[in-house]
Amino acid sequence: MRSQVLPMRLTRLALIATSSVGVLALGGCVDLSGPSPVNATAVVAQRTTLASGDSVQAVAIPASVTGAVISGQYITWQSSNPAVARVSSSGMIVAVGAGSTEITATTEGAAGQLNIAVTQ
Repeated sequence: MRSQVLPMRLTRLALIATSSVGVLALGGCVDLSGPSPVNATAVVAQRTTLASGDSVQAVAIPASVTGAVISGQYITWQSSNPAVARVSSSGMIVAVGAGSTEITATTEGAAGQLNIAVTQ
C-alpha cells in the first residue's frame, strides 16, 4: 500500500487510501483550492484560575465564516499583563503573580481572548 500526502484543507473528515486493488475513500469533502480565510479564533484552556507558579496549556481554534475548524494555521500568542501570566509561542500559560490578564491568540488577523485570573 502506498499513500501520498497532498497540501489540502479538509472541510470534513476525509480518508483516501490507494492500493494495487483500488482506491478507498471514506466520507467527507476535500477542498484543494487552498486554505479558507479564518473568520474567528476561539481560545480554550482546562482552567482559567491559576495559583502563582501553576501552568495550563491553551488551545486556539481557528474557524471559517461557516464555522468549520481550520487546522494547520500559524498562531501568535500574547499576554496583556506578563507580570500576572506569561504565554509561550505554543500557548503554554505560566502564572507569575496575582491579578488578571487576557491571553490573545491571533491567526490571519482573527483574534480570540481568554481571561486568566492568578491567585497567590
